Amino acid sequence: MGEEWEETGKSRSWRKFGCLGLVVLSVTVVAIAERSIDPRILAEESLQAASESEALQPENAAVPMAQQIDEIRAVMQGCDQSWARMAGLADAELGRIEAYRVAATAERVCDDSWMKLRMIEKRSESGPLGELIELCQIKVNERRIAAESVAAMIDGDLRPSAVEKSRLDFADAERAAAACNAALG
Repeated sequence: MGEEWEETGKSRSWRKFGCLGLVVLSVTVVAIAERSIDPRILAEESLQAASESEALQPENAAVPMAQQIDEIRAVMQGCDQSWARMAGLADAELGRIEAYRVAATAERVCDDSWMKLRMIEKRSESGPLGELIELCQIKVNERRIAAESVAAMIDGDLRPSAVEKSRLDFADAERAAAACNAALG
């Protein structure tokens, strides 16, 4: 009788560990599947592909500074528009789902703008244009961070610390935007 109990106890333990292993395996597979379609990973891969193709271009293909500044403005336009829409959420008559989509879109578009600015930075020389690009990268990144925290609040994270973080992120984004816009002139 003692052996039966031990066998039963062992088999219960193995079943518990087997289920735990199955859960861990499932989570791992889902994480790998999500990683393969994660837009940030795809964006990083496209950045690498772009840098490889730029390596094939002649280094002396200089672009005038005014044209590069226009390109920087064009890259930031999508983030600016998404940010304006998100900043107007308080006045908008939107449901939570639509408001979340607006904030998540602003986060995604500003992240995309950051990646494009990074590509411009890689092919540009250092100096005043490098400083301008850095200021504008900070602007779109701070806006991305603020949009992410607004999306988290809309999604239900209304802890006082999350609300305060969102307020501070929003203020940081506004300061960074002012610095970039002043540098752009």
